[in-house]
Amino acid sequence: METAAGQPARVVPYAISINREGKRFVDESKGYVNHGKAVLTQPGQSTSLVFDQTLRDSVAESVMTTFARLGLTVHQADTLEALAALIGVPVAPFVQTVTEFNAAVADGAAPGAVPPKATLANRIETPPFYAFSPLVPGITLTFGGIMINDRAQVLEADGRVIAGLYAAGEGAGAAFFHDYIGGGSLTNCLVMGRIAGRQAAS
Repeated sequence: METAAGQPARVVPYAISINREGKRFVDESKGYVNHGKAVLTQPGQSTSLVFDQTLRDSVAESVMTTFARLGLTVHQADTLEALAALIGVPVAPFVQTVTEFNAAVADGAAPGAVPPKATLANRIETPPFYAFSPLVPGITLTFGGIMINDRAQVLEADGRVIAGLYAAGEGAGAAFFHDYIGGGSLTNCLVMGRIAGRQAAS
């Protein structure tokens, strides 16, 4: 089991997300749900998460360790031009994007960047430079699930109880509709899981 500290999502708000054209396309500080949705609108539905040595030291080291243990590639280069070649994006737009982003960073934000970054903005300027690439969105949970009652019993479409079948957590009817708050499913999992266990044991 991986901890949150070992997941690329931990780095997303601090790094910059680059599409196949070598350009930023999202405010990375708005969280992984917003980021994932934005990635789905990009060519190839993938991104490269770019950061520098300063960010590696401050927030990305645990993710680097996880990637190494799993045998996953982390691209590393001494120059932005070399990193662009490694991740397969056009050099000129990529270098221009990073240069313009760096110039826009002030007091932890980059309001003049395209697109703007509201918070957690860090210049990408200390070599070596790194990229998790390619990254694609994953499914965290459904916004639906199996219908249950207050005893965690699974229900037929017409509302009848299916005897002996229980469900809990986000697979059992969701508390969320359009967006998801990180960790927000845990209460549902714990409370309904306990109820389901007690009901099944009785």
